[in-house]
Amino acid sequence: RSLALTVRYAAAGIGRQAFNVLLIPLYTIYLGPADFGVLALLTISGTIVLRTVETPVGNALQRFYFRPDYKGRQDVLLFNLALFTAANVLGVLLLYRFAGDLLSRLLFGESSLAAAVRLHGFVVAFSITTSLTGVFVMLVERSRLYTIASLLNVVVTGAVSVALLHFARLGVAAAVLGQAAGLLVQTVLCLPVLARSARFTLDWKVVREPLRFGYATLLSGYSNILIIAGDRYMLGFLRTVTEVGLYSFGCNIGNIVTLAIGTPVISGVWPTIRRMEEHPDAQRAFVRLVTTFVCVAGVGLAVGLSIFAREMIYLLASRPEFVAAAAVVPLLTFSQALQGLAAFTEAGITLGNRPVYCSLTALAAALVNLALGFLLIPRFGILGAGWATLASFLVWNGLNLYFSTKFYALHFDVPRLIHAVLVGGLLVGLAIALPVDMSSLVSWPLKAAIAGAYPLLLLATGFLRPQERAFVLRAWQSRATAPATRRSQLTTVE
Repeated sequence: RSLALTVRYAAAGIGRQAFNVLLIPLYTIYLGPADFGVLALLTISGTIVLRTVETPVGNALQRFYFRPDYKGRQDVLLFNLALFTAANVLGVLLLYRFAGDLLSRLLFGESSLAAAVRLHGFVVAFSITTSLTGVFVMLVERSRLYTIASLLNVVVTGAVSVALLHFARLGVAAAVLGQAAGLLVQTVLCLPVLARSARFTLDWKVVREPLRFGYATLLSGYSNILIIAGDRYMLGFLRTVTEVGLYSFGCNIGNIVTLAIGTPVISGVWPTIRRMEEHPDAQRAFVRLVTTFVCVAGVGLAVGLSIFAREMIYLLASRPEFVAAAAVVPLLTFSQALQGLAAFTEAGITLGNRPVYCSLTALAAALVNLALGFLLIPRFGILGAGWATLASFLVWNGLNLYFSTKFYALHFDVPRLIHAVLVGGLLVGLAIALPVDMSSLVSWPLKAAIAGAYPLLLLATGFLRPQERAFVLRAWQSRATAPATRRSQLTTVE
């Protein structure tokens, strides 16, 4: 079940990213690096507001919906959490309506973009509703509905944005309105499932403990933003908005790792982990194994994207100045692989009911990101921001590993995690060392060989355990003998 769900969510993530990739060349016709920088800063500021509601409510729903002592009260819990969310949505819309000028001056040093900031309030508000309905749809394993709704979100976003960019020439506002329209469509599609599962009964007591648990993780949500987006804030503060745009463009490539590996695996596997709470030993073994191979898959995709970063940007960007973003892509793709890994390395903290430590580990990583950013960004620009982000994710996972072991006796296969990351890093370093002026007829096959060497090098260096190696050999042999078996069966029938 976990594998099937993961494959469906991966298909949705890859489909969304594929459509986003197709849209990038169109966006770059109408928007320059500075416009991408404005959108990035709007997104980051909106995410801070979003986390205030999304993190506590989402964590409360996920942690308590399947908890044994909440059986029989799940429908009441769902309704009251939805009601609480609706009140917060209204508060967000009022905040952006009346504080648009102030937010514009804080973000951009001027109030000329106040209208775009106010419009972005709808993006934040609909992100909250999309998050709640999406979390519930994934909890009840309605993966087909989630896949369709999320794909339509991207399609509507792109169609509205491009239409407004081309016909109305609205610039940044066009992209904002497109995002709001896509989020609204996804909410409307998922909302009926939530409504049918909720009992319309007001009961504040039923949400008191879940919200207390959820708000204990709020600092973790804010720290997450600092880890993921603090680099762009510091780039805008210490360098230029144009560099923020280039860095954000590189992040679009790095996010492929999250959309294709991180988010689908988290969405597909965590419901299974929750359902295994009555069998903790089996649960620990399952989390340990999943974590190892999530690391392998994430790093493997990061290797391929890093090696072909320059070629991808040439294909995607309509303006040559975006090629400068290629230098930071390896750092960002590996950071995204580690971000997906963190959702599993912190499993012992969550399952051990220590949400405060989720916040503390994320906060420590965020402080590392800020400190290294102030040291590295003034001198190295986007590369300094990339190194600071990568270091913060390493610290985050390291702390998660320690506390997961301490609070839930969840022992991860650390040597193999390090093994996978080091092999991937060596291959990317080898590809970066290739001459830039090499003919594409030579460089492309050579880069493809280096990227394809990742799984082979893992096998050659003893990554698989004996039982895993035997499993792979059996699978390969059954695949190889399948045609002969089918021919034999046909001969027998004849």
